[in-house]
Amino acid sequence: KGGATFDLNGVGDVTVNVILEEGAFFVNTGSDIGVNTAQTVSITLEGNATVSTTSGDFGLIGPSFGETTLDLGAYTLTISGSKTFRLCKTTITGAGTINVVGGTLTQRGTTSGDAGKQSSAGADCTLVIGSGTTLTIGNCQTLTVKNFTNTGTINTSNTSPNGTLTVTGTLTPGNAIKNLTLANGSTVKATGTAQTVSTTFAASGTITVDASEIDAQTLKAAGETGIDVLTVPAAFNHSGATWNVTGEQVAGTRAKWRTDEGGATKTLYIAKSTGLTVIIY
Repeated sequence: KGGATFDLNGVGDVTVNVILEEGAFFVNTGSDIGVNTAQTVSITLEGNATVSTTSGDFGLIGPSFGETTLDLGAYTLTISGSKTFRLCKTTITGAGTINVVGGTLTQRGTTSGDAGKQSSAGADCTLVIGSGTTLTIGNCQTLTVKNFTNTGTINTSNTSPNGTLTVTGTLTPGNAIKNLTLANGSTVKATGTAQTVSTTFAASGTITVDASEIDAQTLKAAGETGIDVLTVPAAFNHSGATWNVTGEQVAGTRAKWRTDEGGATKTLYIAKSTGLTVIIY
């Protein structure tokens, strides 16, 4: 704790359980530890702590790709550096936050044979991918988080079957995502910039559009075009979900869908309903 460092120093094929207290650092200053090498089995936070990938790749990978755990509690695990920290068959628990401010956070899985190496998160986890950083979700993988904010890069593989990000709480739009699922009861924020999903999108049940960041002046300036919230492949059947608007600063704001020019995509947008006036002579 308090700035103390636990250093793997490039040693693979070890089975360690790491407890990080307030201000602690977890690093690997030796050579990269391979993706098929047993590393850390569990990380437990007992305070806000940091994983540094400045010197070498490493991560949560158990012997023979066994189960690993990351218990955030109510704390924040900051991932910094320039290299990769991996998750493999990792169950993430707690209501804390993973804040990636440098390097890459990777959920391992690069081929169809990696389907059994799923990582998952509990219903309360928040994931933040900062500017200049990367989240990689391997083939056949589904990473589930509650709240997700992205100003970095999302890589869900370039080959099929692709990895998928599932959000059960709040999605804050950022850079493009290839594959995204919004769970029933989730929220997508309207920020003035649409979240773009380029390959597959799924949503069902009730989805909320949080319009609290869109003021009356911005909505008025948008006119009939409205404020774009979410752009997805046109094949998505939006009628399978209910799209509600909350936090609107203009009464009568509604969420609508339109098929974009060329027909390849459709966009969810919010606008002030102008209504219909009937004049009888």
